[in-house]
Amino acid sequence: MKKNHQYFMRMAINQAKIGKKLGYPPIGAIIVNKNKIISQAYNQKDQLKDATAHAEIIAIRKAGKLLGPNLKKCTLYVTLKPCLMCLTACYWAHIEKIYYGAGREAGKKYFETKKELESIILSDLNLRKIKIKGGVLKNECLKLYR
Repeated sequence: MKKNHQYFMRMAINQAKIGKKLGYPPIGAIIVNKNKIISQAYNQKDQLKDATAHAEIIAIRKAGKLLGPNLKKCTLYVTLKPCLMCLTACYWAHIEKIYYGAGREAGKKYFETKKELESIILSDLNLRKIKIKGGVLKNECLKLYR
């Protein structure tokens, strides 16, 4: 099987489905390095009683245990556009690329984002040249939130 953006997003979707079956927000994340999955996670903030236990953060922590705190050359695939906390964690982890499926509006029942703060963070992310692209398997990701 060819490992492309759709392949890795499907793996993130699988993680989101695990979380959804357990009654958690259906958000899944995968971190890839050299075309290999390094870590995967689903949102566990309710399960762990930890507001920072988003899928992206858990995946970053797992990847960090394997590769160290600098995840340069790594790519994050996530089913929903990352929140400000997760974008900032990606920044500090030096993740170079982020691909997401659905926009934040898909999961609005789970959270609210202030646009002006997001713009500030995104402009900082651009300084480090993090590539962020949305819409990978968007319709499949949107189905998670219906």
